[in-house]
Amino acid sequence: TPLATVRRERTSFFKSGGLDSSNRTESQSNAPNLAGIATIGAPMNFVENFNIRLTPKCSKQVAQTLTRAVRERDGGIPGVEALTLPYSDGQYEVACNLLKPDIGSSNAIQKMLDTWLQSNEQVLALKCQKHQIIETAYRVGTTADQCRSVLSSKDTLDEHDLEVMGRLKANLNS
Repeated sequence: TPLATVRRERTSFFKSGGLDSSNRTESQSNAPNLAGIATIGAPMNFVENFNIRLTPKCSKQVAQTLTRAVRERDGGIPGVEALTLPYSDGQYEVACNLLKPDIGSSNAIQKMLDTWLQSNEQVLALKCQKHQIIETAYRVGTTADQCRSVLSSKDTLDEHDLEVMGRLKANLNS
C-alpha cells in the first residue's frame, strides 16, 4: 500500500484543516492539551521527505497544480508521492515522500519546481502575485546518504548519538 494512501485513509491529519478536536476520543478530550498525536510507521524502503510551503497568496488550486507536477502518479517525478496539505494562516504545503531518493531526489523536485514556476508564470502572476509564491522549500529529516555515513563508522555513530541527544535535550528545554 502506498505510504500516501496509508496516511490519507488511516489518519485524520491530512484532512482539510489538519487535526481538529472533533477527531479526539473522549479520553483525549479530557486530557490536558500538552501532547499531540503521532503517527508512526516504517515503510519497507528508506523514504526521504521534502516540503514546499507556498505563501498565503497562493490558493489551494494553485498548490494542487504543483502537487500534480511533482507527483509520479500524475506524470511527475518517478518515486515521488505528494499531497497538498493545509499549513496555517491560509497557506498550503506540498509534502513529498521520496520513495526512491536516488531517482526522485530533492534536486529533481527543485528542478521541477523551477520548471513549474516558469511554465505557469503568467497564471501565477495573476493568482499569486508572482514575486511571492514559494515561502520555502526544504528537506525534512535525515537523508539516505547521512544514514549511510553515520552507520559506516562506530566513532561517527557515537558522535551522532551525542549530537542527537543534545538536540533532543535542547528541544525539550525550549
